[in-house]
Amino acid sequence: METPVKKILMGMDSSKAYQRGATRNPEAMRFFIDFSAEMRRDLSARSGESK
Repeated sequence: METPVKKILMGMDSSKAYQRGATRNPEAMRFFIDFSAEMRRDLSARSGESK
C-alpha cells in the first residue's frame, strides 16, 4: 500500500493510484485521499495569500 498512498499524496487521482478491488479494505485509503485533498486546499490558500 505504500506506493498507492505516495501517489495519492503526490496528487494523483485515487482511481488511477490504486485498484479498490485489489485491496482488502479499500475504505482504509479514504484517510489519505481526504488528507491529500485538504493539504492541496491549504497549499492553494497559502499561495493565494502571498500574492
